[in-house]
Amino acid sequence: GHLRLDGEDLMGFQRTSYLRHCGTVMQDTYIFTGTVADNLRISHTEATDEELRAVLEQVELLEWVDAQPEGLNHDLDGGNGLSAGQRQRIGIARAILPNPAFLFLDEPTSALDAETEAQIVNMLRELCRNRTTLVVTHRLETIVDADQIVVLDRGQMVERGQHEELIAQNGLYADLYRLHRTLLPGSEPSSPEVNA
Repeated sequence: GHLRLDGEDLMGFQRTSYLRHCGTVMQDTYIFTGTVADNLRISHTEATDEELRAVLEQVELLEWVDAQPEGLNHDLDGGNGLSAGQRQRIGIARAILPNPAFLFLDEPTSALDAETEAQIVNMLRELCRNRTTLVVTHRLETIVDADQIVVLDRGQMVERGQHEELIAQNGLYADLYRLHRTLLPGSEPSSPEVNA
């Protein structure tokens, strides 16, 4: 098979060429030694303070940064003292700062509590608009709005479609979604219904 970006075979791209158009958020965001600005400029060295502030506002972290006496120059101390949600927001801000056409998210909410996960999911819905996004996840709330969901089982694709279609098929995805819903706070553990 072939892996294509915008219809072009990926093998025809130079690595640095396509990486300029890609942003990545891993499940465990690494926070580097240095300031907020240092951590964000890793992905876009020429970014202005205004651009940093704009991206921090997009990920709902600007208010926290402004509350620090040093603002953008606040030393993150390698992430010590940051909540899991703050770390992930910094990772997302870093990924979207250069405004990539392609965004890759690997379990972007795995280390978050349910309330923070819901906030991040709502934020990602807006940030993923108008860009190609590939999300790898076990937490299905992050993908219910996806244009295409691919369900893998033991390395094989077993289902493919949109959320409503997969629920209607009543296969593996529907089973996983029902299980996921029962684990959410406030859900009825024995409820057989799926609220899609």
